[in-house]
Amino acid sequence: MLSKKLFSIGLMLLSLYMPLIYGAGCGNGSSCSSDKCCNNGTCYSLTDTSSKVDYSENIVLVFDVSSNVQSSTITKLNSLLQSITGSFPEDLEVPYLFFSDSAPTKVKSYNSEELITIRSEASAVGSNFKAAFEQIETFYNKYGNIKNSKKNNILVITEGNPKATSSDSSNGDAIVKAINYATQLKNSGIRIYTVNVNSSSNEDADIASAGSTIADNDYDTVMQLLSSNYNNVQVSTDSNGKAKITSYSASGSYHYRTPTSSDWNELFEDIVANIVVGVHGKNGKCFVRSGCLVPYGTCYGNVTTTTTTKQPTQTIVYSTQKCGSKNGATCVSGYCCNKGKCYEKSKHDNKCYVSKGCESNFGFCY
Repeated sequence: MLSKKLFSIGLMLLSLYMPLIYGAGCGNGSSCSSDKCCNNGTCYSLTDTSSKVDYSENIVLVFDVSSNVQSSTITKLNSLLQSITGSFPEDLEVPYLFFSDSAPTKVKSYNSEELITIRSEASAVGSNFKAAFEQIETFYNKYGNIKNSKKNNILVITEGNPKATSSDSSNGDAIVKAINYATQLKNSGIRIYTVNVNSSSNEDADIASAGSTIADNDYDTVMQLLSSNYNNVQVSTDSNGKAKITSYSASGSYHYRTPTSSDWNELFEDIVANIVVGVHGKNGKCFVRSGCLVPYGTCYGNVTTTTTTKQPTQTIVYSTQKCGSKNGATCVSGYCCNKGKCYEKSKHDNKCYVSKGCESNFGFCY
C-alpha cells in the first residue's frame, strides 16, 4: 500500500516538474512523438498530407538582375529555380518579377513546363527595389488577397543593396525609398522575405541602431528593415545623402535569410512548403526557420553545428530555462538568452536587445 502511495506521489511530482523541463512545449508542456513536430504549442505531422496541389497563400518571386548579382550567382539561381518548381504540376502558375535600374510594367508568371531563365542586366546603372515593390503592389491590388482572401507574400532575392538610378540623388536615397515603400507594403498586410546571397551578408549580424546612418554596403541592416522582421521602420536621407534610421520595432524572425552552406535550397524550402501544399511531402510548419521547436519534436533544418577541427559533430543543447556561455545551452526558437536565462521574446521583449545583455550566440537578439 505504501509503495502505491509513493508511486502516486512520484507521478504527481513528475507532472509538476515536467513544465520546468519542457517550458512552453506543445499543449500541456510535453513533447510531440518522433513522427511529429512542435510549432506554436501544437503537434503537427511531419508530412504534408494535402490531397491537392495548391497555394495556401499568394507569393511573388522577385529577382534582382542588376550589376549587384554576379554571373555565377545567376547560374546557381537558375539551377535552384528548376529544383524548387520543377516538380510543380503544369497548371500551377508562379508569379515573378525581374528588376534592375527599373522594373517591368507588370508581374509575369511561369510554370514547370515553361521555366524562366534568369539573365543578368550587368550594364544596369542601379538597383531599383522601389520600382519592383510598386509593380507588386499593383499586381496584388488586382489578383492577391483582395480576390482570394489569402495572405500576400513577397520573396526578394539579391546579392546587394538598392543602388541609385537616374531618379535618385544617392545610394542612400535609393535605400530610403526602398525601405519606406516596403514599410507601406507591410502595413497593408503583405509579408516580405528577403534573401541576400552575398558572401559578406549574415542574417544573425547586429543591425544599425536608431539614430545612426546605414552604410551603402550594409546588406544586413537594409535586408532586415525591408523584411517582415521589422515594422514601423522610419528612415530618411541626411545632408550627406546617407540613409539615416529614425526608429524601428522588431516584429518577427526568419524573414531575412543568408546562405549557411553551399546548398541554397535551405533558404527557400520551408517557404515553399508553407505556401505550396501537396507537392513537396514536408509539412512547412516542421522547419526550424518556420518556428519548429527542436526540443519538443522532430524538425527539418539546421539543428546541429560542426566544429572547424576534426572533432565529431556536436549537437546543440536547447533549453527554455538556463542558457549562455556559463552552461552552453541555446534557447529554443522564439526565446532570447540574457544573463544565463531564456526569455520568451513575445513576453519579455526588453530582454532581447544586445545592448541590454542579450547573448546572440545562444538565442535570438535584436
